[in-house]
Amino acid sequence: MGDVLKDTVESIDAGSISILGVTYGSSHPIPKPSAFLSRHHATSKPTLYHSASSGKFISCCIDLDAPFPSFPFLSPIVHYIQSDLIPSSQPTTTDDGTKYELKFEGDVRPIIAYTGPRPPPISAPHRYVFLLYEQPTNFEKSNLGLPEVFGIKNRIMWN
Repeated sequence: MGDVLKDTVESIDAGSISILGVTYGSSHPIPKPSAFLSRHHATSKPTLYHSASSGKFISCCIDLDAPFPSFPFLSPIVHYIQSDLIPSSQPTTTDDGTKYELKFEGDVRPIIAYTGPRPPPISAPHRYVFLLYEQPTNFEKSNLGLPEVFGIKNRIMWN
């Protein structure tokens, strides 16, 4: 596991990082880390919620178990990276307290467009991790050196 991911998991366990709310559609919230969600319900891009009421953020989603949890030689696979996320002006009350939906304004294209989970049919459930980072004020997507079209070859073994 990479250092960033390891440090993030340890920080969540220690309570020094708040949990990112993830909802697929209006009826499929992820109630807590490690909750199960069928691949059918995760086909569309999720809605993200966070406790921050201001700032600008970058979010990403990775699959830690490709192609199989017991043999993840293609992992991690990046499913999504979106920059320029800002909290909505209207808070939402959840079981975890007050959260703000993270949205982008205007014509902001994702850094890597969302693609839903597609583990092999015989695979055990995969672990998907959503991460949220404060976006640096001088952030420019063009400085990342990523291709315009991001196919499967670019998504596998992403680090």
